Amino acid sequence: MLARVGDVGRRQVTPRRVGAWLLVGLAVVLPCAAWGVTTASAQGSLGPHTARYEVTVDGEVTVDLGPLGTIVIDSPLPVGLGARVVVQEIPEDVTSIDAATSIESLVPALEQYVAFFTGPEATVALAVRALVADAVQRTLLAVLAVTLALLGLRALLGVRRRAELAARFRPYRTATAGAAAIVVLVVGGITASDPLPSAPADARRASSVFDDTPLEGARITGRLAGVVDTYGGYAVDAWRENERFYAAAEEAVRAAWADRVEADQRLLDPRRATGRPVPPVRTPTPGDGESGTEEPEKAEAPELVTALVVSDLHCNIGMARVIGAVAELSGAALVLNAGDTTVNGTVVESYCVQTFADALPDGVVTVVANGNHDSEDTAEQERAAGWVVLEGEVVEAAG
Repeated sequence: MLARVGDVGRRQVTPRRVGAWLLVGLAVVLPCAAWGVTTASAQGSLGPHTARYEVTVDGEVTVDLGPLGTIVIDSPLPVGLGARVVVQEIPEDVTSIDAATSIESLVPALEQYVAFFTGPEATVALAVRALVADAVQRTLLAVLAVTLALLGLRALLGVRRRAELAARFRPYRTATAGAAAIVVLVVGGITASDPLPSAPADARRASSVFDDTPLEGARITGRLAGVVDTYGGYAVDAWRENERFYAAAEEAVRAAWADRVEADQRLLDPRRATGRPVPPVRTPTPGDGESGTEEPEKAEAPELVTALVVSDLHCNIGMARVIGAVAELSGAALVLNAGDTTVNGTVVESYCVQTFADALPDGVVTVVANGNHDSEDTAEQERAAGWVVLEGEVVEAAG
């Protein structure tokens, strides 16, 4: 037994053997990665709705609205990957704050539709992130399962039987590997393909209602197409008015900031303020001060940290650009969020947190103390966005 162990220890690792193991590793990892990516799915939100996101291989994002039809847009995912979004219910807790028993209870949902239409990028980014995480998890689990299965099979066969099988299948090694890869890719592609029949080409026309909007080029099918063509213009007009309002607000902030900077310069510059030359500053000479005592060293000035305080955003993502402009102009290193970032603290309001986070310049630290309109779901969303959530303990941020 000891002699056999010694033989194993003296076995040389040749380049050919290393290459063979690398090929085996690729043969395991690549199909598992293809399966993990093409079968990835995640639970997310779409406006006020919960939604199920699943990867497809048709290069399109298809929003399935059930009997109303579908909305189809070009996919932002690489290598021809797309997604199917199955829209689900509006959670009951969307109206948990100040809930009404009349049609007024639908107002928060309508506001979230407008918010999604204003900034769909945050929703897409969150969905892509969740799909990537699920794809990585599935790939790792598949690699682990296949590796354990191969090691178990290798141990069961034994050295002699493995040698016999290797000699028998050596002439067909390339064909066997290719066939296995094709089977895995086909199975993964079938799993990721849309089981629903595709709409006719003429029924998937792009709606002109969405021109010059974030959904430009979207194709609509089913009864929803007629509804959008008839009434969509009203919604788009409201969206454009909303965009003009907040664009003007951002422009006003930048103009006011420039005016203040100019006024500060006039106040601090004596030449510009009085029109007279500034008297020269006398430089002390070695003869000044006959006491001979050394002056104490000046203490270093404390480092100043500029902080921007925001509060009660309530998913008003139109203000994201305004807050981002103030943070940029002030050079703020820290944002203190006093809470109530969301309306009801639901899982479908994650795009609100993400939109505000994306609007801030790189490197800005956000510390948030959640309010009564937020929840533990909101706290998780804020942590995922990189914010520091206060939980009754002292934290250190931005120095």
